[in-house]
Amino acid sequence: MTRILVVSDSHGVIEYMAQAVRDTMPDMVIHLGDCWPDGEKLRRLFPDLLIEQVPGNCDCRDEVHERLLIVEGKKIFICHGHDYCVKMSYTRFLQAALAKGADVALCGHTHRVCQDYYNGMAVLNPGTIGAQKLPNRPTYGIVEINGDKINTEIWCL
Repeated sequence: MTRILVVSDSHGVIEYMAQAVRDTMPDMVIHLGDCWPDGEKLRRLFPDLLIEQVPGNCDCRDEVHERLLIVEGKKIFICHGHDYCVKMSYTRFLQAALAKGADVALCGHTHRVCQDYYNGMAVLNPGTIGAQKLPNRPTYGIVEINGDKINTEIWCL
């Protein structure tokens, strides 16, 4: 089984990501953008932990905006979501993920959690790990892959 911590929109709040790592003991972390340096800082805190990331709309980087990861034979499509206008609709994002044959589609950008299935594909937006003002609370996602089974969860700090 592989346990993946999924975070997005950290916006400089490293301590919540570090707490989520300690609380969940993941095999890997996926950072979906909006504060690229946060992923690098997390990598320094947990040097033995595999951390994958993509840039968000607030990240001025020449990095690829989307990636297709293979974990335990499952395809995981990751992007921040702004290129697909996910604040308006998930339609383009979901179509792109399906076109790539994804088993799991992950995006952020909206600061709102979303956990669903679409045409057999697990879909997860972990919300924002960087939330600091009520009524919003820091949220993150967990993806567990165990053979053919994929389970997703939303957690709140």
